[in-house]
Amino acid sequence: MDLDVSGERPEDSMVDPAKVILALRRASMESAELVKAAWVGIAQRAGVSSDGDYINGITVDGRVEVSEGTSSADLVEQIVTITNTDPNASTIENGHGAYSQVDRIRWGATPKMKRTKDGTWYLTIPFRHSAYRSAKQQAIGGVTPRAQRTMMPSYVYNQAKNLSPSRGLNAGKQYTASGQYRAADRYRWGGRLGSQVVGGRSNGLPIASRYQGMVKMSGGKGHTAYLTFRIMTQKSKGWIMPAKAGLHIAERLLAQVEGGELGRAIVELIDLRMREAVASGEVTGAPR
Repeated sequence: MDLDVSGERPEDSMVDPAKVILALRRASMESAELVKAAWVGIAQRAGVSSDGDYINGITVDGRVEVSEGTSSADLVEQIVTITNTDPNASTIENGHGAYSQVDRIRWGATPKMKRTKDGTWYLTIPFRHSAYRSAKQQAIGGVTPRAQRTMMPSYVYNQAKNLSPSRGLNAGKQYTASGQYRAADRYRWGGRLGSQVVGGRSNGLPIASRYQGMVKMSGGKGHTAYLTFRIMTQKSKGWIMPAKAGLHIAERLLAQVEGGELGRAIVELIDLRMREAVASGEVTGAPR
């Protein structure tokens, strides 16, 4: 974005370039907020979780930097850079081929890994499942996109909600006598979901394997979590992440900046803020 301060009018000779740069920097930072809001909107319409790392990498942890370009006596140029700090942002943007999660793990590199008697490294992977909500309850609101994706079927929930609760005993990290990590805490285990539907009204389907072994973790009134645990070892087969196409969110954003409504909105905002700076005498020292 260029601002002409060539001084064609007599009063333009009063322009203080340093003050112009400062005013333009403030306007640039404000325009960056427009871009961030548009970025989030495009991502959400593409199906990205509104409370996930990609969105947080823009709104919470995102970086906005303004640097000086090739400015001269007649021209002030500033470059605004907005960075999504989510480490996986590029994967969401560009997609990825199929790969085994087992091959991506640095076995033995984190304290949460444990070993079997034969020395094989393994991890216990928790999976969280959301309580069932009817279509009417979802329409009323309060159900996040993530909860919708992890929501268990009604017949599974009818069984899971009646499980005797499991509780963490808040004993802290546990280690073996040799110092090997054993568990993040101690637990008093309650009921676990089996493979069959038992009693109650249901559609009669057997419990799908993804829900077998589910526990109901109780953290007090109103704080219930439904979890299953699966074991991954360094010798495991499967755990394949399928190929996924990129969403190209940033590419769509750039198109809006360069040739769409967003670009025009930015130009109008910068123009308005700089006119206000001139009218107030901020950049000339002479109110008009």
